[in-house]
Amino acid sequence: IAFHPKFLASRVEKERRAILSEQQMMNTIEYRVDCQLLQHLHSENNLSKRFPMGLEEQIKKWDAVKIRKFHERWYFPGNATLYIVGDIDDISDTVNHIE
Repeated sequence: IAFHPKFLASRVEKERRAILSEQQMMNTIEYRVDCQLLQHLHSENNLSKRFPMGLEEQIKKWDAVKIRKFHERWYFPGNATLYIVGDIDDISDTVNHIE
């Protein structure tokens, strides 16, 4: 998906159904309370307004063209962050290796 995704309509529809099903399973009182808590704790940033799963009405409007345009706009190397976790003996050697 990172380099040359195809975004086939059949795969988009399959993923949409999976996400909507997952949303339905998560739609519990506990989840809604958690959402309200996060909205209160993070009222100053976007997390309080848009949860990672997305909004049902938006997910239902997805199509391959819209997803492709979103991908082209946001998925590029300059917009990525690489995190390295673990024991690193020589940080400059590691950075040189990555570059």
